[in-house]
Amino acid sequence: MSGRRGRAPALRQGAGAAAAGEGSARRIRALRDPQAGAGQADRLRVCALPQGARDALRPAMVDSRCMEILEMLERTPAIVAGIAAQVPESLVRVRSGPFALVEHVWHLGDLEREGFCERIRRLLSEEDPFLPDFDGERAAREREYVKLDLAAALAAFAAAREETLRLLRGISGDQWARRGRQEGVGPVALAELPRRILDHDLAHLNEIADLLADLMPAHPMIAGLRALAAGGPRSSRAA
Repeated sequence: MSGRRGRAPALRQGAGAAAAGEGSARRIRALRDPQAGAGQADRLRVCALPQGARDALRPAMVDSRCMEILEMLERTPAIVAGIAAQVPESLVRVRSGPFALVEHVWHLGDLEREGFCERIRRLLSEEDPFLPDFDGERAAREREYVKLDLAAALAAFAAAREETLRLLRGISGDQWARRGRQEGVGPVALAELPRRILDHDLAHLNEIADLLADLMPAHPMIAGLRALAAGGPRSSRAA
């Protein structure tokens, strides 16, 4: 890994597994900001969005829940950077599970830019668009992520996530009900995307925890990542 390494954020110890929603919010806050008290964290209410945009869904409710999820999405790049800061260069290209660490980070950035951002733009600008799948495993092979620079991957992911958040924060009211069709998924509403992105984040954090457990059992963030990822899917392949 090239470039300067920052200190990884400390982890709150003893966080238990919980369902997605307020538990995920609390655990993400603990990873990013260990000084956040329980009362402060508890102000994040249950944030699971509905799995479809229903006619009866009130736009104000969607806006409120989405803003809570966006707070969590904003923290993921810093969490990943904190993990990477404590992995030696000799291990960033070593695979255990689907990807090496450098491959995870390049995948997160490329999917963010070419998948999530593009889907949001098209759902906002087109009527019932067809949204192609992003084949992450193929991209990793063809772009040879494993040979690329980790610091550049971290910067690319952070920039892509910033653009995603900019787009999502500009959505309001009935725009959340805009729909399209995603390859391999079927009908999808704009209101579903923030939760889908968060689930993808949590799945990768879970896979990274498994990777660290194999390569660096003493890495200080493993326990916190496992607790955090308990709120999401086990596999990242459904994005």
